[in-house]
Amino acid sequence: MRLQPYDYKIEHIGGRSNVADSLSHLPLPETEDNEHVETYVDRELSVTMQEVQPMKIEDIKQQMTEDETLKQLKMIVETVQWPNPVPDELQPNERCAEELCTYDELILRGHSIV
Repeated sequence: MRLQPYDYKIEHIGGRSNVADSLSHLPLPETEDNEHVETYVDRELSVTMQEVQPMKIEDIKQQMTEDETLKQLKMIVETVQWPNPVPDELQPNERCAEELCTYDELILRGHSIV
């Protein structure tokens, strides 16, 4: 339902050329050395398995007041006036401009903090 307003084309990307599908290309245990598989999985998943410390909302607000790009984005979202041309660092945000809002000194996209 959420995608109905958009005109899009779904295209299958085959296994070897689909980077997101890399884990399905792991060698099978019976055809390759298991040590290779375990090393590969450990390396690929190590990024997502790192410990992440939770941030307090006050810390996020403080960082937003110190970051020049976020300060500029906040002003744009509040005034709904995008500069022409849009600076490179703000272009990803312009693509979803209608989804951005500010609340309590934060910039939100849907339910997520930008």
